Amino acid sequence: MRGTVAALALSLLPCAAEAQRWSVDAAVGGDVSLHPDPRAFGIVVVDVRGQGFANGDLRFTLNTDTLQVGLENIALSPRVQLNVFARGEGIFAGMLPTYLARGERIAPRQFFASYAQVAASVKWLPQDHHALELVLGARRWFFTGYDDTAIRLPPEPFVFEPRLRYVYWDLRTPDGDTGPGVFHPRFEGVAAGVELGLDLRDVSLDGPPDTGLALRALRVRERPMFVRQWIRAGARVHRRLRVQIEQQASYGVDEDDLSRPRVGGMNPYAVQIPGLPWPALLSERLVAGLVSAHWRVVPHAEHELGVAFGAGGFNDPARRGDLDRYGFFAGAALFADLRWSRWIVHLRGGIALPNEWLDRAPHVGAFVSVSRSWR
Repeated sequence: MRGTVAALALSLLPCAAEAQRWSVDAAVGGDVSLHPDPRAFGIVVVDVRGQGFANGDLRFTLNTDTLQVGLENIALSPRVQLNVFARGEGIFAGMLPTYLARGERIAPRQFFASYAQVAASVKWLPQDHHALELVLGARRWFFTGYDDTAIRLPPEPFVFEPRLRYVYWDLRTPDGDTGPGVFHPRFEGVAAGVELGLDLRDVSLDGPPDTGLALRALRVRERPMFVRQWIRAGARVHRRLRVQIEQQASYGVDEDDLSRPRVGGMNPYAVQIPGLPWPALLSERLVAGLVSAHWRVVPHAEHELGVAFGAGGFNDPARRGDLDRYGFFAGAALFADLRWSRWIVHLRGGIALPNEWLDRAPHVGAFVSVSRSWR
């Protein structure tokens, strides 16, 4: 798969000499649960982008256990772009090797997951700030159990993944903050998006009920469907104070643990609820938001200190298969975003508000990262 994309990239390289510009973003980070069950997940990102290839960007991204190679923003016309990529993720895909219910780790429900994926998209830019994108992807899953995995593993499906996305983008960010190496970007302005998705799989599984743990049965559906929505907004309310809002919602039908949004932790790969472990929930029907206030410590420096509050309503809060039952989760965090030129150090500590869906409160977590860019 990676060889196919590499060959495509070489075939599209310009024959004549073009001005090419390279950039590199790198970051290391960790999402840590401190109490009541200490555990940590490390993140390593290296993103290399070369501009000026086939009227687009050649891009290589390593994100911990995921490797992606692609050609992006290939100009087919002034307002139409083509994107193609191949991606592989090994062992820890979807955080499926970590199964949590009510904040507790359930070892018999954990298993390893990997996949290989190829995709292509056509993006139409009808007006400034607006984009409509059709994505067609194909994926193959692979599963392996732990020694103590006590459930029947799902089949390894081939999946066809059509997606339709609309995005409105009028955000202003520091150079590089929209890249994968910045886990908590700064922004002002407004952006919003909606996505319609469908997975068409060649196999399905209706697992037996788990009577011993009273958890929902493991199922793989043939045609899960979903709609996702998100908003990002930021405003400077004082010369040294900014406010940011991040909101998202999802509604899924016949979704399963392969496609459900992940909830918990303080990293950008899940719905962020400070203090909750990553991933505390896998929920297909949700509305959630994160509000943060950012105070510039010194007027002529880039360092910021702040506070964040995240909350949301999520279905099946106990992971028992009660898809029509909802629970409310919330948490608060203090953070420091420290910047020296192209270096970024981000520190964040959070605590989840106690509720009936969490055992052994309080749930306390932290996130730390160091990022650097070269341009």
